[in-house]
Amino acid sequence: MPIETDWGNLEENLIIFKVQGKWTGAEFVHAMDNVQKLAQSTPQSVMVLADMRYAMAATPQNFTTLLKSYMQRKADCLQRVVVVTHSMYWERIVSIIESSSDVRFPISIEFVKTVDEALTLLENDANIADD
Repeated sequence: MPIETDWGNLEENLIIFKVQGKWTGAEFVHAMDNVQKLAQSTPQSVMVLADMRYAMAATPQNFTTLLKSYMQRKADCLQRVVVVTHSMYWERIVSIIESSSDVRFPISIEFVKTVDEALTLLENDANIADD
């Protein structure tokens, strides 16, 4: 499956969302549903590390609508999303969604180039254990 989601640590306060290659809107919906289930299964705040380094840039036609709807109804325990990417593509997508409507994502979304940068940001918010 091109989109994988799972806990990133034993404390269950970090979800890894990893996209590789081509993916579909249906796969995105399934992965986001899984992120919400994971986040709601723990009493603590949860952060997401979205690894988009190997995702194909061509997104499904309805991707912006899907992303907007999920971010508007995010799980209350989701605290922050850090996206790891080598391209500005994903940051532009988020910017386009926010600028083309009155929608503001209810959580912090940050973009970095390496997993190490992402973990550093996340460690500033919580104790993310190394596995």
